[in-house]
Amino acid sequence: MKQPIHALYLSYLSQKDGSSPKSAAYYKAMSHLSRLEAELTPQLEENGRRLFSDFCETWGSIERIVSEETFSEGFQIGAQMMLDIFGDKNRAK
Repeated sequence: MKQPIHALYLSYLSQKDGSSPKSAAYYKAMSHLSRLEAELTPQLEENGRRLFSDFCETWGSIERIVSEETFSEGFQIGAQMMLDIFGDKNRAK
């Protein structure tokens, strides 16, 4: 069942106007992150910059995976709730 939910998740994201949150808290955190990165990067030597870049890319991958898994779990819970609700109505008849 994971593949159809995965496809739904990807379709959901592609239909949105960007997949990032639009809240003020999100923009505040992103702004802070950008300032930290701008301050930290010049302090690193070349190898440190590569490691930091790899760390950031890996963290981004983890965030995408967590987002997809959370969506999938929520979808499955919602689908199970609907089955339970409709199942109870059919049994009451």
